[in-house]
Amino acid sequence: MKAWRTWGLILDDFAMRQLSPSQADDLYELVSERQGRSLIITSDRAPSD
Repeated sequence: MKAWRTWGLILDDFAMRQLSPSQADDLYELVSERQGRSLIITSDRAPSD
């Protein structure tokens, strides 16, 4: 029997404040590094924001 190790990242209540350019760059790098792995991002902001 094989054991599967799963890796996931959950960012809850994400971007409650405007991101600075440096923070946006960090987010892009994080998402790029997660390619092919689970990533869940939630926010209470309206889509129009």
